[in-house]
Amino acid sequence: MGQAEAGGQRLSDGERQLLGQARRAVLATIDDRGRPRLVPICFVLDERDDGGVVIWTPIDEKPKVAGRPVG
Repeated sequence: MGQAEAGGQRLSDGERQLLGQARRAVLATIDDRGRPRLVPICFVLDERDDGGVVIWTPIDEKPKVAGRPVG
């Protein structure tokens, strides 16, 4: 089974297949009070010639609503 490298981590074939089929994900971060902040994102998996993997996601200029309830 082949593997690709992403940010120093190795992706299994199953992980590559999952990411290759998906187009949306949830980016999870923690705010300054320790609360989770979940933001839906779209992305594209870019498999490089050297076997590496890059995940691209667009960034927009639209302001995000602070204090919005999670879930």
